[in-house]
Amino acid sequence: MKIGCGYGGGFKNTVKMINKGIVSSRRYSLFVVYISMFVVLLYSCNGLDPNLSGNYKRVVLVYMAGNTNDGIGNDLLRNLSDMEKGYLPTTSDKANVLLAYVHTRGKVPMLIKYSKNREYAVVKDTLFKYEEIQSSTDPDVLRKVLEKTKADFPADEYGLIMSSHGTGWLPDSYPTRSLGTYSVDPYGHLVRTFGVDLNNNKGMDIKDLKDAIPYKLAFLMFDCCYMGGIEVAYELREKTDYIIASPTEILIKGFPFDKIMRPFFESTPDLGKVCEEYYTFYNNYSYQAATVALVKSDKLKALADVCKSIFENNRAKIRTVDRDAIQKYYRVERSEKYFWDLEHFIEKISSSSEYASFKAALAAAIPVKYTTSSFLSLPINRFCGVSSYIPAENPESIEAMYKELDWNIDSGMIK
Repeated sequence: MKIGCGYGGGFKNTVKMINKGIVSSRRYSLFVVYISMFVVLLYSCNGLDPNLSGNYKRVVLVYMAGNTNDGIGNDLLRNLSDMEKGYLPTTSDKANVLLAYVHTRGKVPMLIKYSKNREYAVVKDTLFKYEEIQSSTDPDVLRKVLEKTKADFPADEYGLIMSSHGTGWLPDSYPTRSLGTYSVDPYGHLVRTFGVDLNNNKGMDIKDLKDAIPYKLAFLMFDCCYMGGIEVAYELREKTDYIIASPTEILIKGFPFDKIMRPFFESTPDLGKVCEEYYTFYNNYSYQAATVALVKSDKLKALADVCKSIFENNRAKIRTVDRDAIQKYYRVERSEKYFWDLEHFIEKISSSSEYASFKAALAAAIPVKYTTSSFLSLPINRFCGVSSYIPAENPESIEAMYKELDWNIDSGMIK
């Protein structure tokens, strides 16, 4: 018997025979096997995806918002060039998809599919051009890109990488730097300092970001400054299983995209390896400047519960603790003083038994963390993986907004 790719009438006739009872019940199971094999052969011969569910296994979207006036768009494009040098799914890969939404100054945003062919040449398929004027920091734009990603590439799981500027939990309306700050910061040109999209002069608050994500993600990575805060992770805990982020700034070079893509596409994403690659790159770089951690979202509620008990029992200490004696994650004193090491803070205000309970909950929530010995001019002597705001002795205006964050609501730090 010769098996080819022609359809013929064999399959139809077999079905008719089963329906009419010509095929005996004891042979029915064998016919089912033959039919299943025939369907797979039919799909394979026509170059179609044999996955009858129609779903890919994993889709990773790199969302690059670089339409700013400070030149970060050029650095994001260099990140894409680095990505092309590393691992990309093959053009014939029916399980994995890598997409990039790219918006840089003076260019229309584009959604691009990246892969490599049999000769290992990079293939860039422009799937969509967004000709209308839009801001990539607009939550509606992010939502629509994510919705299109799912509609065009239905998959079992999705990962999102966000590359742009970042200010952690601070609201878009709250400036973290002034022009005068740059003149006194000798490293200002090296870091991904705060900026906004030129089309609306706005950034995206974390509550808006939460609302913009329309479905559960397997992982979310921030290639942005200051996004490794407990406030950010907790706000997004129901939107993603894992978060990779830095509680300090990130150097303008960003993550080493030529190294980190393969771990994302392992059979089980090796997110710890992504963190390790980031650390290794900057530990051997001309500037040692890297802090990064992996946060496990489903362990954050237990951490909040422990902190709630500590805050309730030590409320008088919260505003009187010496913030200068706690490991900070910011370098520019007069404009970015909102990020301290969470563990060091808790240690200063809690009893030994409370601190032990906290450390156990923290270890479960942050299974992986790396830091260089310093971040540029800032020594890193304590590092738990995430930052936290510490209330000032005299309440700051920013605290009205902070009270509305999920972390503060559940932990009760500020009443």
